Amino acid sequence: MGQQINAIILLQQVLKFLEKRRKTKAYSLWKPPKALSDEQRISLQEKIKHYIKLHPAPEMSEEMSRELHQQAQEKLAQYLMRRSLDRKAQQRREAVLAQVHTYVDQLMGAPSLAEATREDLNGYMSRSVPVVAKAKQCHYTMLKYTQWPWWKKLGEEFFDDEGVSDDLLCDDIGTLFIGGTKS
Repeated sequence: MGQQINAIILLQQVLKFLEKRRKTKAYSLWKPPKALSDEQRISLQEKIKHYIKLHPAPEMSEEMSRELHQQAQEKLAQYLMRRSLDRKAQQRREAVLAQVHTYVDQLMGAPSLAEATREDLNGYMSRSVPVVAKAKQCHYTMLKYTQWPWWKKLGEEFFDDEGVSDDLLCDDIGTLFIGGTKS
């Protein structure tokens, strides 16, 4: 009850303060420019006339003016179309990136494969084609590495940047790919 009374008092004081502010004339830091004297005005007009004589505007026929206007309209339309397409592409990229981040967060929160139960396997599946393709590529590379002879594994870097084969990409998306078999 005490808080309600304090809130009402505070509200009344704020309203009184705002009412006073409305009644008083608002102070502005903007000052109007000083008026020019006749001599300054004549000097400024002469400078303007001199500049116009040095830089005359090209005279244009009405037809040239319409053509120039048409070209400007076409360039504006092209820019707006391109901007619209760029904006849509950016939104698509952001949506895919957000989806990938969501999948990464889900995978980071999932238990390790050694501790996973049958119900936990759904946490390792992805509906994102780029994520599935990258996972299959990494898995394929690791399988190739395990089949190499021991003397090839002595180097520091054993991963090669080979592309993913088409048969891996054409498999069903949404299945768990473990050890070269689908389950």
